Amino acid sequence: MFWTKTRLAVGLLGGLAALASSLGVSSLGQDNVPLKWDGYLILRIRTDSGGLTAQQRAEVIQQRLQSLMEQQFAHEQEDIIGRIGVRRFGNEMVIGTPDHLIMTVTWADARACNSSVYWLAHYWRARLVEALIIATRTG
Repeated sequence: MFWTKTRLAVGLLGGLAALASSLGVSSLGQDNVPLKWDGYLILRIRTDSGGLTAQQRAEVIQQRLQSLMEQQFAHEQEDIIGRIGVRRFGNEMVIGTPDHLIMTVTWADARACNSSVYWLAHYWRARLVEALIIATRTG
């Protein structure tokens, strides 16, 4: 009797996992879009947000980083990268400078990475800053 219940539970869990993957449930971490800068892996976008797919989010972030770096290279005396910070925005966190949004970190991002929104935002910020500093030294 015990083994029958165990097999049933395992079968149900396997079926739910197959259903979730066939539906493309991105909040469960099914997407895995790398965000790179100058060949350096910064992070992986695993969830849709704000009406954008994970791929679209990565592309928007890439464009925002390009704009930020153009500003940095145009104003070499100004430390724009050093002004990148994290701040709370409702239940989410945003990464950017005081006048330039880079990205939003959502509860779905945190859940897909098995972390808190606060921790993930600070971790991603550190990865972004590291990649941009490396790019300014080699660029």
